[in-house]
Amino acid sequence: NNDGLNDVYKVNATVNKCWDTFSVKIYNRWGQLMFESEDFLFSWDGKNKHSKPVPEGIYYYLLEATFRDTQFKKNGYIHLLR
Repeated sequence: NNDGLNDVYKVNATVNKCWDTFSVKIYNRWGQLMFESEDFLFSWDGKNKHSKPVPEGIYYYLLEATFRDTQFKKNGYIHLLR
């Protein structure tokens, strides 16, 4: 709602440029890809890949990163309210 509180979803961590690969994908409940980025400093503002606002609801995120031979995966849900 652009009030400056929780307006974007992003990784809350120190910048880590040592990742060999990094990706984040956000899907709607039907499995359609809404957003993706390979930038560790991404932020998702509730818009799809065509910059159109997505409806309120539950969205699934998948974060994947590698460093040398170590893989990191994190997934979960985002409840989008407007």
